[in-house]
Amino acid sequence: MSWYRKDNPDVIPGNPERIGKWDPLQYLDLTKYLKPFNEYPKDFNPRVHGAYLPYMYYGKRQFVTFLLFDSSASFCFLLVIVDTSFSQLKLKEIPEWFARRNKTPSGAYQLGIRAFWRWYRAYGDCKKPNLIWVIQPFILFSLINFFTIAIPERKRKASIALRLLESNCISFYMNILKEVEKSLLYDVETTYTEKKCISDQTMLALFSFYGNQFKHALDLIDTHCIHLYQSKTNNRLYQIHDQNKTLICSLTSSNFCTCSLYRHNVLEKHEYFACKHNIAVKLIEKINNANIEIFEVSDEDINKKLIELIELNQH
Repeated sequence: MSWYRKDNPDVIPGNPERIGKWDPLQYLDLTKYLKPFNEYPKDFNPRVHGAYLPYMYYGKRQFVTFLLFDSSASFCFLLVIVDTSFSQLKLKEIPEWFARRNKTPSGAYQLGIRAFWRWYRAYGDCKKPNLIWVIQPFILFSLINFFTIAIPERKRKASIALRLLESNCISFYMNILKEVEKSLLYDVETTYTEKKCISDQTMLALFSFYGNQFKHALDLIDTHCIHLYQSKTNNRLYQIHDQNKTLICSLTSSNFCTCSLYRHNVLEKHEYFACKHNIAVKLIEKINNANIEIFEVSDEDINKKLIELIELNQH
């Protein structure tokens, strides 16, 4: 005779332990599967620790050290001090400790869920079928918590982590590209000083580095529409007259430019390392400012002109 049949003589009606042997509802207990998603550690507090990280230890008075990378790919250490428990507080520290608690509805809900599962694991036995009916509402609440709080929260943390990783990777590669650009422009300066021309190999390297913007920069140099404003302290501002007769300024100390291509394609989309205006002024500077007009001005005039051009291109 099968063990799960009700007419089994070994099953005594009214005995919960015997009924639990064949009651299919005992397999609906999903607590062990939902626990990682619906219960934060006891010492975790979002007001103190920020976003929840599954791999971080939130124990009592623990000092956790993380190995991080900064933008220059060097190592640095981050020391995280975890908040203390209520039993370790002094009387004067209680108001400050209570102010750090999460008193939002979501925090109160999480506290209730944690309290129930803590009581259930301490005093309730999962093998007792009479408790199966009791925990069904809490399993339903755990499912609601999983879909309404846990999943959106983990998506938000994952998106934050991806953005941080992307920004760190971009800054790391930008430093490498700056060094490559520096070496290429140094080759331009040395070859032009010695031979009064730029070698074909250097031109190909510049084209492979800058892309199509390099060709536009050469066309821009041929139009003789670039002016240099220079102060006595050697502060330089290059002003370019674009095809649309708009004034654009650029700096050789960086890839900054007031044109729209710099904002959209260089800063936002990262399609190019620099715009044609910035490439043109960097090349002109390396060939000793050939075929451009130079104006001697003060530092205040340069700053004022730069601010005016930035405000003009923003509208």
